[in-house]
Amino acid sequence: MKSKFLIIHVLILLLSLAGNVFSKALPPGSGIGDVPANVLILLDKSGSMGARMTSGAAIYYPEAVAFDSNGDIYAGQYHTYGIKKFTYATKAVDSSFGTSGIYKGTGNCRSYYPRAMKVHNGYLYVAAYYQHRVFRVNLSTGVCDWNHSGNYPHSVDIQNNILYSLNSNNLLVRNLSTNTSISCSYSGDLRSQGRYAQSMTVDHNGANMYLHRSSLYGFTIGANKCPSTTKSFSTSTPMGSYSFGMKMHPTDDSILYATSYYSHRIYKVVLNSGKTGIQSSTFKGRLSRNASTASSINMYYPRGIDIDATNNRIAVAEYIKRTVQIFDLNLGFIKEIGGSSSTRMTGAHAAIKAIVTDSSLTSGVDFGFGYWASGSSGFRSWSGNITTGTASPCTSQNCLKVRAHKGGAARINSIISSVNPGGGTDAMAWAKMAQEYYTHSSLSPIDANLSCQNSYVLVIGDGDWYNHSRAKTAVQI
Repeated sequence: MKSKFLIIHVLILLLSLAGNVFSKALPPGSGIGDVPANVLILLDKSGSMGARMTSGAAIYYPEAVAFDSNGDIYAGQYHTYGIKKFTYATKAVDSSFGTSGIYKGTGNCRSYYPRAMKVHNGYLYVAAYYQHRVFRVNLSTGVCDWNHSGNYPHSVDIQNNILYSLNSNNLLVRNLSTNTSISCSYSGDLRSQGRYAQSMTVDHNGANMYLHRSSLYGFTIGANKCPSTTKSFSTSTPMGSYSFGMKMHPTDDSILYATSYYSHRIYKVVLNSGKTGIQSSTFKGRLSRNASTASSINMYYPRGIDIDATNNRIAVAEYIKRTVQIFDLNLGFIKEIGGSSSTRMTGAHAAIKAIVTDSSLTSGVDFGFGYWASGSSGFRSWSGNITTGTASPCTSQNCLKVRAHKGGAARINSIISSVNPGGGTDAMAWAKMAQEYYTHSSLSPIDANLSCQNSYVLVIGDGDWYNHSRAKTAVQI
């Protein structure tokens, strides 16, 4: 078959940030006899392929966490990535919440660095640090129906229908039974420590508020529901200087739980009988990205926590590990939810592996592979055997790594994970490589004696490139 009769079909596979990776059926060789199709997979390795995807059960840098009345979990993700809901029993994303399982919000109800969260009577209350708002979302309707302005709100807790939230300038105390705010003084020790506190909690009787700012500070709460402006005690803590999550035991007002950000631990702290200091403490956790087990609790910069008073569970938001870990009230490990969100590149790796290991595809397709980014190196020659040889040119930006042949699929599966993001996105890079390879006088996989063989270019990228018109012309042979 002469090259002027060659038809190259260009298939563009765009990796969606919101979808899960899966393989799609490829076209057959020709439909006649045993003639295999040639499929050259060309993978975009530009820098943008390193962007992370937050689809599926992945969590993106969780800062806060909350339980609802069913024991299901809400993870407040970094920046504006939203609040993601997980079903406790299955660890799966609850797609009925928000949009595909994520609430992002708009205006004064935007989730922008949610530093603390709490569910109460069917509402999710959120302290959005850089949105300068505390707002609530009706969990039945998904509607945000209330918000309160505050300068960098960093904490929220609710006990006995009274909401407490601290920010750098004000103290919010609100009666949720009447939906009215309570005017309380924010001065003295309360303001000097509260405005920059990392975390705050109130005991289940509503009698004491505790703040953590390098040390632990206690403040009694009066009959008017206002905390005293004078501390009842202050003491150093085993958590160290930074504890971004702190909650009281659901029934024992002498026990509080707190994370240690730099020690990578969760602590159970017992206060003395007068609640004027710490009597004892125990902890779990060590620095590691690995998944936790009952015998090995691994943490990496834990932040917010919450307690499920019905089921006696503690949830910990693992900021760098990007999970939520669940413990019992004695710090016994129960389960871990989420995990590091994959990148566009690792998603592409998974998609390609799914294709080249599918026997229904490999039986009728000879696969080849290359990566592309900036420039337009093309393809000139090959040294070594057809499976493990090397193309020329072959640079860090563009290279035909696997020639299309029967053993191509297995070779692609073994090397694909070594391709890392870096470079630009020039469509002529893949177009020239495909055009020069398929039309090469001696190395083309196309059998000139066959009139019924189809050859394809499968371009995988994130949907943005330049030189589109030139590339389109180059492959229309």
